[in-house]
Amino acid sequence: MFPLGMAVVLEPPLLVVLWLLDNELAEGSLAGMALVGGLYVSLPALVIFGLAVVWDRRLSAGVHEVHGLPRWLTGPRASRVAAVALVVSTLLMAATVGLFTGPWGLLALPPLALSVASAWLMARAA
Repeated sequence: MFPLGMAVVLEPPLLVVLWLLDNELAEGSLAGMALVGGLYVSLPALVIFGLAVVWDRRLSAGVHEVHGLPRWLTGPRASRVAAVALVVSTLLMAATVGLFTGPWGLLALPPLALSVASAWLMARAA
């Protein structure tokens, strides 16, 4: 999953470089796509991935309780519910991005794939 994470990190700066080389790409809005996509798609996907890794490590170590939180919010069942919710929200985000950006929405595939990989990691921990 590390290569996918690196692709998500590097994608917005690469899109800005492409825009600097040819500012007519995507009818001149490639830099805007990189900025908005980086802030609202890539950054949340990276944060969710980081939380999923922590979640996986915690449950793999056998720690099912977190001090100060009810057990039903931190155990394996919560992990499965969170994984399903993450997949559903990722699919809705993919549909929304595709609707608004058309074929350029394919640029959102790496962060969306990282979100699905995060859901898999959370479900595996359960």
